[in-house]
Amino acid sequence: MKSLNPKRIWKFSIIMVLFLLAIPLVLSAGVAPSTVNINYYPNQIQTISYEVTGYDRIELDMSCPFVKMNDDLVSSGRSHSFSVTITLPEKVDADPGKLNCGFMIREKQNENLPPGVAARVEVGTNIYIHVPYEGRYAKINLIAPNVNKGEPVYFQVHVTNLGEEDLNNLIAKIEVYDNEDNLRETMFTTSGSAPIFGATDLWKKMETVNYDAAKYKAKATLNYYGDEPVVDEKTFLIGKLFVNFLRFTENTSVGKINPVEVEVESWWGNLIENVYAEVELINESGSSGGSFKTISVNLNPWTLEKLTGYWDATELSPGKYTAEITLNYGGEKTQATAYIDLLEEKVIISFWDSFKSFASTPAFIILVLIILITLNMALWYFKGKKGKKNEKN
Repeated sequence: MKSLNPKRIWKFSIIMVLFLLAIPLVLSAGVAPSTVNINYYPNQIQTISYEVTGYDRIELDMSCPFVKMNDDLVSSGRSHSFSVTITLPEKVDADPGKLNCGFMIREKQNENLPPGVAARVEVGTNIYIHVPYEGRYAKINLIAPNVNKGEPVYFQVHVTNLGEEDLNNLIAKIEVYDNEDNLRETMFTTSGSAPIFGATDLWKKMETVNYDAAKYKAKATLNYYGDEPVVDEKTFLIGKLFVNFLRFTENTSVGKINPVEVEVESWWGNLIENVYAEVELINESGSSGGSFKTISVNLNPWTLEKLTGYWDATELSPGKYTAEITLNYGGEKTQATAYIDLLEEKVIISFWDSFKSFASTPAFIILVLIILITLNMALWYFKGKKGKKNEKN
């Protein structure tokens, strides 16, 4: 068997120790600002100042040809300040959208350490250059808030200009559809303009007196005389004091008390207090499978919530059960029906599954490193003792 080289063992141990030491370095290193956004204009020149902490000496790794580091680096301990200059060309050869011209900052190599031993902790910066689309180009975001019946809906169409030209005299069309996709109303927003890299908001008020409490869909269409009109859709509620049933736990296990969830949704623009569910379970033969109540919660406006209860299935047989659900809230009730499968519980956890789960944690990595370092130091120690013994003989 080939003997181990003590120098290799020592070098490997140093690498492992430096790797462990690099973990807190990653957490302490930082740069500000970490992200900068710039709109592209031909021949634009801009200077950005940076502050870096967590390094003794720094060096920059730049790949973007538009960014150059200036000769103004000032260092004080583990803090450094410098600036870069961004010079944009007459025409940029890049796809429209975000062009990232960021760079990496890392600890400068210490010449006194052997090659490959130093920990090279890096932090990155983002410099997003927003490159416009050729000609006219816009995106919209429709905002359709929930309201209680009788209150007006204020539709907002947020228009963002991502093209090379100003967009003027913009008016969006808004169509409202009911839950069966029938057109209920068509209206037009106020007008507005969005300059290059700019935005504007277009508004429309809709009265809800003649609408029933229900879910609706709003569709906004903006023709800005580009390649094609831009469209966005949103659903919204015209609400009332109503808690809607959404879903029920799909399966549980026999022989134990199971947590069961009833997911509900508020259709009301005010707080609904003391919301809870009563659940009756019936098996496939029509016999009772027990009943339970969930805990009660206060349901915030327009929100989803899970009501948790506990179903005692210790004496029940496997099979499909019907759940008759009654939601109670503010003197009102909502009735719903759902189904749940009661299954034989099979828990098979192999050693390999447990090992894979543990191996994916940081604790496993640190444990392996400690074991490796300990083994290497032990081998080095016994190798030294064996050498001294041979010398005596």
